[in-house]
Amino acid sequence: MRTFEIWKQLLDKRAAQEDLEPYPEVTQVFLWQELKHKTAQSVEAIWKWLETGEKTNLELSVNGVVYSTKTLQSEFGMAYLPAVLTWDWILREPEPAIQALERNRTAQPPRRDKSF
Repeated sequence: MRTFEIWKQLLDKRAAQEDLEPYPEVTQVFLWQELKHKTAQSVEAIWKWLETGEKTNLELSVNGVVYSTKTLQSEFGMAYLPAVLTWDWILREPEPAIQALERNRTAQPPRRDKSF
């Protein structure tokens, strides 16, 4: 996987204050931990976004409900990177991830992000 290359580019983007505003206190250790346990689909989507700016819409269905990076952005107000990381979490651990999303949905109104 391209984990190191992605990690380096994310740090560079953070330094340039580009598109990482949901992680204002991001650290090198946090990014490394986040990336090294992600699925190949997520890593490739992040790599493509960093290299070309194109935002791949990842989708999966859990109990008949479709979760995608696009809906995570529109319904939960996430920027692209957090949407990919959350999608990956839903793929790996659907029950706790979906429960956390639903708790967040009821706790506060979603912030609309028009960057997708």
